[in-house]
Amino acid sequence: MYTTIPYRHLLTFLAMGLLLLILPQTSHSANETAGCHCFRNRTFNAVDTFSSDEYLLTTTFNSLLASEFNISKRQIIMLKMGEGVANDVLVTALYLAAKTGAEVSQLLKMKQQQSWQEIINRLKMDKPSSDLEKLLAFITPDVSDEQIAEHVTTLMIFHRFSPASESVDLLRKKGLNSREIILVNTLADHTGTPAQVIAAQNRENGLSWSEIAHNFGLTPADVGKLLEPGATAGE
Repeated sequence: MYTTIPYRHLLTFLAMGLLLLILPQTSHSANETAGCHCFRNRTFNAVDTFSSDEYLLTTTFNSLLASEFNISKRQIIMLKMGEGVANDVLVTALYLAAKTGAEVSQLLKMKQQQSWQEIINRLKMDKPSSDLEKLLAFITPDVSDEQIAEHVTTLMIFHRFSPASESVDLLRKKGLNSREIILVNTLADHTGTPAQVIAAQNRENGLSWSEIAHNFGLTPADVGKLLEPGATAGE
């Protein structure tokens, strides 16, 4: 003999089943988006000109890391996405590896239990370096990992682009962060347009970074390629 399930109960069961199917997927997607560098908008969109800016800034920044520290962009992305390494930690680890010959993986493992100050003190005993001493002098108890990475990024900017310190200071006064300063200098090197003029197009004229690159005949992906080994100004 079959039992008839009331209609309202059937709806309840169906609703619960749908929730079980939807919630895990939604949670997974949110975590995946928050922890990865998967960008939906990678090309310039004339309707939504700002939609690919985040991809443009990230791919240009990763290209500079890859070029300066002789590591592939794929490795950088895998460390960030696959292993969940924070960008600030990775930047400093790559810098220390380049200066000391230590393995990046070793430095990342050490960082799980030690401060950068402790790690640098250990590294300089094996390989004394003026660069390590300078970085160590910058690190005080109230300096965060983010500030250390910002300092290292500034060193990268000066090493790659050799801008006048006054120029970088002016860009920061305009409100540009390090990733934007890297982008502006990359475009300036390629086009011969002064960095301050390019920055003004964004801050004063309201153009998106992707639109500025587009007006120079560049896609977001093209800009990152300008920093690859072998690329030269004006190419």
